Amino acid sequence: TEYQLFGDVRFSQGDTDLRGNRAIWRRESGIIQLDGQVLVQQPHRWVSAQSMTYERAGRTVLAIGDVHLEDTTQSFALFSQRARYDRGRDLAVADSAPVVYWDFLLDSAAQTVVHADTVIYDRLARRGEGVGNVTVRKGDWVAEGERGTINPDSNLAVMTGQPTATGIGGTIKGDTLVMEFSGRGVRRVRAIGNASGTYRDTTLDGS
Repeated sequence: TEYQLFGDVRFSQGDTDLRGNRAIWRRESGIIQLDGQVLVQQPHRWVSAQSMTYERAGRTVLAIGDVHLEDTTQSFALFSQRARYDRGRDLAVADSAPVVYWDFLLDSAAQTVVHADTVIYDRLARRGEGVGNVTVRKGDWVAEGERGTINPDSNLAVMTGQPTATGIGGTIKGDTLVMEFSGRGVRRVRAIGNASGTYRDTTLDGS
């Protein structure tokens, strides 16, 4: 049985609330397609988009168009044009111009910002992974590589795939770069394998 619903449509299942301007509900298959100002809310997190497909049996959500996900318990925010969320594994994959902000509740200077072709957010492991053209910005440092893993609990970002990190005073390269965060900035950057770099003493600037 298929139902077409219009005007401030709302569904609830457990601790999940869904709403949109229009919906197609396929009752037997448990699939709900929502369009227009779509919002899915759970305790301490929510996702909005232009359209969304919710599969109850597969426990997945596919969001398309101006996707915005926030998780206040992990201070994590994701923006993308497309994202899929696996509720069973608590895993989100965004693969259309994704941008991630860790510590988004703080001011912009304290945030860790990640750009990549694809971003994978593992909520259970509290870990983010960027794949393809990854850029990580933290404080005065910018790191680039083909792959990057962010571990906020460990205050670490690990970059691979010809990574380069540039900050005040210099540039460092290696097979692997490990960025160690401290508070609002980067405390140290370590290069592992084929390490090279340049250094400029910024204390002499303007003297």
